[in-house]
Order: sequence, then C-alpha cells, then structure tokens
Amino acid sequence: MKMTPVKSGRSVAAVRFDWQWKDPHEATETVAENERHSAARRKEQASNGAPPIIEDEEQTEPALTWWGKLRNAEREEWADRVGRVLRTEGPGGKI
Repeated sequence: MKMTPVKSGRSVAAVRFDWQWKDPHEATETVAENERHSAARRKEQASNGAPPIIEDEEQTEPALTWWGKLRNAEREEWADRVGRVLRTEGPGGKI
C-alpha cells in the first residue's frame, strides 16, 4: 500500500492510496499471521494473549497487598471488626 499526498500550493488537498490486490492464498496467509500476533512479529512469548496494559508495582508490605485484594464489602467488614480510628500516644503520653 502506498499513500501519496496531492498538494495544492503548500497545503495537502487530498490523499491518494495505491495498492495491489492480494491473491486468495496470500490473503489467507496474512489472516493467519494477524491471528497469531506474536508469530507475525517474530517474537517469542509465553502465551498467545496480549500483555497487560499497565503492570502493577510490587508492594513490599504483605498487609497492603492483602488489603488491596479485598472487595469493598470485605474491607467494610474488617473496619467494623477492628475499628475505624487508630489511637496512638502522642508526645508526652497524651492520646
């Protein structure tokens, strides 16, 4: 496929697309390559699925990882069970 801009002065007035039709055998090969995207790009991959768009960062604290996997209802249940406010001693032993 070839794309050629058609200019009128300095601006592009139109774009012309030129292509050659494939025979049915070549078209079948192209479809097979497109279905196997890793083979079409000649890359070795562990699976045929696409990689995730955003990779999660590893959390060093196991409790944060566990808390992040809970659903909202489970978080509410834990908050009711252990309390929602954390009271700690401040300077001078005052709460």
